[in-house]
Amino acid sequence: MQWQFEARVAMMLTAMFGTTTSGLAQSPVPDVAPGWYTAADGRHFLVSPAPQDGFRRLDFQAADFGVLPMSSRESEAPASNGYHWFAAGDGGPALVDPDGVRWTPWTDAPYVLDTVTFSSTDGVELAGLLLLPHDPSGVGAVILHGSGDSDRDNVWAYTFAHALAREGATLLFFDKRGSGGSGGDWRAVGLDALARDGAAGFDELVRRAHVRAVCTGWVGLSQGGWVAPIAAEISGRGGYVVSVSSAAVPVFDQIAFEIENTLFHEGVDEGGVTGALELQETIRRYATGDARWEEYRDRRAAVLQDPGAAPFARAMPSEPGDWRWAWWARVGPFDPVEAWARADVPALVVYGAADEADNVPVGWSVERLRRLARRPGMNGRIAWEVFPGLGHALIDERSGWVSSSVLARITDFVTSCPS
Repeated sequence: MQWQFEARVAMMLTAMFGTTTSGLAQSPVPDVAPGWYTAADGRHFLVSPAPQDGFRRLDFQAADFGVLPMSSRESEAPASNGYHWFAAGDGGPALVDPDGVRWTPWTDAPYVLDTVTFSSTDGVELAGLLLLPHDPSGVGAVILHGSGDSDRDNVWAYTFAHALAREGATLLFFDKRGSGGSGGDWRAVGLDALARDGAAGFDELVRRAHVRAVCTGWVGLSQGGWVAPIAAEISGRGGYVVSVSSAAVPVFDQIAFEIENTLFHEGVDEGGVTGALELQETIRRYATGDARWEEYRDRRAAVLQDPGAAPFARAMPSEPGDWRWAWWARVGPFDPVEAWARADVPALVVYGAADEADNVPVGWSVERLRRLARRPGMNGRIAWEVFPGLGHALIDERSGWVSSSVLARITDFVTSCPS
């Protein structure tokens, strides 16, 4: 299901990212400073301490992200698998990489980072980063994560924040409730609570960074695209919403669509797929109070007998006390189109066409958005774009990372607020 898919995406795409200002956590290694570094040939990357221990290196030019291993500081020669830090005079600490390339602080970096903590409406403390451009445009954006655990270590999500910040937008990139440094537990709440977190983040961004509320909004990634219009409705003073790879169909329908695609790609025969979908329908009915436990239990037992569909059935709850039942009851009936209708702000919805074979019913979503756009009072405030050849994560095979065309489209939309 969607949260399971995004967990797989996170495992593939997640890398740690970091910090650039003195307000951030400091390195346990003397003379090491988090921040932007550049080489003589114009390459640059961002270095930061991880949320727990160690360092992370983010090279957005080469789409190369990972742990920054440290070697001894006894000499300038790095270990074969590490980077060596040394004092660089008034310019601050610098480093030598395993290839002998010297990296020094990049003073012309497009933005710096600072840490931030703020409280949601229910008192849960949330933590994250502010991306502060050197030449701010007055435009702001709050990044809303996808499903499952996700925080500032999610470099796929950070890529969208980075693209906006380098064009002058001020970003709040906070850890999702129950992830990273944020308190609470996303498993114990619904989309409304996550949206209230996003609305509180909006208030914090406007207060701390002095961006204009009418030019500040939310960029929701996958499940975050469901949360974003709810946050806009709750806030009542945002300027826009962006939804990235988020289905415009009811949640239970999206889940069934993804199950069918996943099992098809795994080679499960038609009978196994049908059995799994029948089990998913029973899940929906039990979660919403329309089926008894025994009906679900027996259906799951029957699907467990099918070799192809059995792995899916085993992954589903085996006990009535499983936390997912309450979560599905809160989230499953949600219809994003109605949330878009209530969010009285300009909106952009972005899809990859190839997601039709994976996570999101793109064609169905676009048709529902077309019908929404024709409703009285919409006045052209919702737009969408489908990018050929791209999947759920919008990765361009040529670059190996998020499509520059997608990032440019989102950036143009977000930064179009009149100055």
